[in-house]
Amino acid sequence: MADEQYHWLDPDTAERLLRGEPLDTVDETVRDQAERLAAALRALSAGPCAEPA
Repeated sequence: MADEQYHWLDPDTAERLLRGEPLDTVDETVRDQAERLAAALRALSAGPCAEPA
């Protein structure tokens, strides 16, 4: 389940991630996972691609 997959993502870390705050105080493994999640969220929130001319 999704909740089990992201057990490392506690409410404080989630809030910091959503605010774009640095995660330098969290464990290196958590930081890596958070950065991958943030990259995926940025990709999903990007504007629509330009249509070919």
